[in-house]
Amino acid sequence: LLTRLSLVWGIRTFFYAKSTNIDTTVDDVNHILKDLQLVRRGDIIINTASMPLHWEALTNMIKLTIVD
Repeated sequence: LLTRLSLVWGIRTFFYAKSTNIDTTVDDVNHILKDLQLVRRGDIIINTASMPLHWEALTNMIKLTIVD
């Protein structure tokens, strides 16, 4: 999925290897993107994941976040 999405204009994909709960993971990834200045206030972040997290490569969750 990462390589396919990387081909779409305007989308940047990132691999995140830690395995905690969904809320912590999404918050951590969003903070990393802010720290790297890859997102700014008002941007929309689309996080995808598998639930439960140990179901690797089975994306079945999406969360939209507006950067504050």
